[in-house]
Amino acid sequence: MSDPQPNGSTDLQSTQARATATRATLVCILLASVTAAVYAPVLGHGFLTYDDNLYVTANAQVKAGLTVKGVHWAWRTSHTGYWHPLTWLSHMLDVELFGLNPAGHHLTNVLWHALNALLLFALLTAATGRAAAAAIVAGLFALHPLRVESVAWVAERKDVLSGALGLVSIAVYVAYARRGGTSRYLLALALLALGLAAKPMLVTLPFVYLLLDFWPLRRVQAGQVGKETGDRSAARRRGRRSSLARLCAEKVPFVVLAMASSTFAALDQQSVATMATRGELASMLRVDNAVAAYAGYIGKMFWPAHLSVLYPHPYLAGGTPLSRWVILAAAVLLCTATVLMICVARRGYLTVGWLWFLGMLVPVIGLVQVGAQAMADRYTYLPLIGLFIMAGWGGAELCGRFGSGRPWFGRVVSVAAVAVLAACAVGTRQQLAHWRSSKTLYQRALQVAPNNPIILNNLGNVLLTEGRFDEAIDRFRTSLRLWPTHVEALNNLANALRSTSRVDEAIDYYRVAEAVAPRNAGVQYNLGIALQMKQQVRESIKAYRRAVTLNPDFAAAQYNLGLLLAKEGDLDGAIKHFRLAHDLQPDLAHVRQNLDAVMQMKQRN
Repeated sequence: MSDPQPNGSTDLQSTQARATATRATLVCILLASVTAAVYAPVLGHGFLTYDDNLYVTANAQVKAGLTVKGVHWAWRTSHTGYWHPLTWLSHMLDVELFGLNPAGHHLTNVLWHALNALLLFALLTAATGRAAAAAIVAGLFALHPLRVESVAWVAERKDVLSGALGLVSIAVYVAYARRGGTSRYLLALALLALGLAAKPMLVTLPFVYLLLDFWPLRRVQAGQVGKETGDRSAARRRGRRSSLARLCAEKVPFVVLAMASSTFAALDQQSVATMATRGELASMLRVDNAVAAYAGYIGKMFWPAHLSVLYPHPYLAGGTPLSRWVILAAAVLLCTATVLMICVARRGYLTVGWLWFLGMLVPVIGLVQVGAQAMADRYTYLPLIGLFIMAGWGGAELCGRFGSGRPWFGRVVSVAAVAVLAACAVGTRQQLAHWRSSKTLYQRALQVAPNNPIILNNLGNVLLTEGRFDEAIDRFRTSLRLWPTHVEALNNLANALRSTSRVDEAIDYYRVAEAVAPRNAGVQYNLGIALQMKQQVRESIKAYRRAVTLNPDFAAAQYNLGLLLAKEGDLDGAIKHFRLAHDLQPDLAHVRQNLDAVMQMKQRN
């Protein structure tokens, strides 16, 4: 009869597991606490006039909170040029919880970002078993100054929300790859669909799944291991090719979903005319900028200075064309790094990290130009994880290779890692200060790029709301010198002139804006106001009618049209447009009183 086995080994394993769980819990607590502390100042920031108005403060559907009508609108609209219903629902929920108090909206962004840092730590730890390296990557992700734009900007809720869904989708995919199961596969697919419904940038996530198959999941091996000859070697190579083909086939439903999202996104962007036309920006110029942008992102990861909410495109208004030497240097850097990363494929984290970074940026690198930016900090929210993985696992390998028998070496690497994270935290706090208000943000952007027509226009608009009309007019005129067909600057300059009683001059600029953008409802609305001031009632009515035809949800235009129709004796028309205005924006001043008054007039008649 054999002796019973001792329980010492089991007890030791149990103790080690508890210690590991305790360390992981402490890392999570520290990570969440530090992230919240670093981003705490944002709770005192206001809304911005740059896109926050489109997403929240001037959006009647969102301002109404979570309503049946709003939910239906969220799923069918491509307002702002994107179909992202989950983002709209998230903003509506914030309004439901916090009203229009910006602190609550900022708090939600910070919480999502902190959660994403925790998800990244848990994902990498579960996938690799290397908690220390995962903690470094999660810390860099949480605290790097390039994250500020995505967290401090309420309108960029789509970044942190889609980021969370994307990371959970990756985690579920890792679980599927390790343990199988149709339910896990379908859940990963569903999470990708939800992530795309928050922001279409996740279209490259299937590529990330395939990279993870290489490292750390090692579901496919790169190259030939050892020396093989004859039929056995050929059989093994066929087996590897078959395995890779199977893994690619496994991604087909994910790719189909991503392609559908890409198609819808392109159609939405074309519908709001934010995509550069072929004549506006030639293909080679887009390639040049893309190459320089890749290098620029790498540079800003290592030295995050001179950050801006908008970097002007070098070949669009306000931009400085790139030197051929700059393009060549950037291309050599990218090509050399790519070749090196492929050559060291046995260090999977280097190859995967590099290709993660390159691949995830493809939709926003500018090969298909959307907007007037050369690059944007927010675009690096998930892509930069690839470079962080290279840094985190590179540090861990250094410790393993040179730290054996040298305890001091590991301590030096640890101190260096903490110092880098502390520097990131300091840089993030400094960058957050620029996001305190619209004015500080635009002033900082103009320090980085003084000839930025969009930011000049935005700053002018802030000055206009402050009643500093002459300064505002100067900014608008400067913007138009750089970009003569800038519709927003034309419209805002006309508004400023109208506010200083230069109505005839204002009408001239509205007409120019109308010629440039005949489908801009805001221009038609403002033109209607100016014509009304000149007592040109019929022309004003025509302008308001065009405004509500172009944008039926334009409550103020519906209301003003109702007022003029009532004065012209068209009571039925006035009632119709007052009702539409009231339904769209019940808190619109005097709309209920005027509707009741016109209805009483109709009854008396």
